[in-house]
Amino acid sequence: NVKSYEMVMPSDEKGVIKYITTLAFGVGSVTAKRIYDTLGPECLKVLEENTDEALEKCSFLKAEAKEEIRESIQGNKTLNELVRLICKDGVSPGLAKRITDQYGADAIGVIKENPYMLSDDMYGIGFKKADGIARNIGVEADSPFRVQAAILYALKEACSDGHCYLTPKEIVVRLLGGVLEGKKGKVKGILGDNAPVNVTDIKLANQRRIDDDKVIREGDAVYV
Repeated sequence: NVKSYEMVMPSDEKGVIKYITTLAFGVGSVTAKRIYDTLGPECLKVLEENTDEALEKCSFLKAEAKEEIRESIQGNKTLNELVRLICKDGVSPGLAKRITDQYGADAIGVIKENPYMLSDDMYGIGFKKADGIARNIGVEADSPFRVQAAILYALKEACSDGHCYLTPKEIVVRLLGGVLEGKKGKVKGILGDNAPVNVTDIKLANQRRIDDDKVIREGDAVYV
């Protein structure tokens, strides 16, 4: 029952050399050993904290190899930080790796600014998963980004149910809960019970989705 996860860099010479060989294509054990000998036992720390200066000392490396090592070091650093940020409550390190593959060095900024972008940009990450990540890092329940993502989720869910579109009123009910025509009883709102969101918030969020070309509105018909 894992509660947290952190990448730990190898510390012994053999492990460090083996790790260095993964940083760039064409850097084998011989070249990795030269890097280790040049930068010393703390070479991984040196590479992470002073990448350009460290690579400058390794004059035997080709420019392409240096650039690839630079990108790998930054990518691993980003992944490590992202793992610490989001890997809890069912969010796996594998998902963190997919996110860093998608956004690269910008991954941390994307998650902190608008984690709901994940549901727009990445296959297999829907609103609920993005919402879980957002709530874990402290995004407020009335965030405009959350409402925008919920609208898109509601429209896609309606498509799966066989609907060609939803009316603005139906969108409000699906987000906040209530009675939908043709369904027995009340439906649970996507945004949850007692969501601090009102009709005006949903109207503004829907208009933003329209402006972003994510949603189309013709009269009272809203669809994706």
